[in-house]
Amino acid sequence: MNISGSWDDFTNPVTTLTGKTIEDLETFNFSNGVFWHIVWLGLGCFWIGAFVARPML
Repeated sequence: MNISGSWDDFTNPVTTLTGKTIEDLETFNFSNGVFWHIVWLGLGCFWIGAFVARPML
């Protein structure tokens, strides 16, 4: 098996049910995913901090 080509030329286009074409599925909406990870991480750390501090108050 011989594989040729450049990794930079690879794309993974997908057409949704509404007809919208997403050119590269690997990077689609990446910033939104990072945003929600940070939000839930912050809420989780706050909840753990409040739970730990509660017996001390």
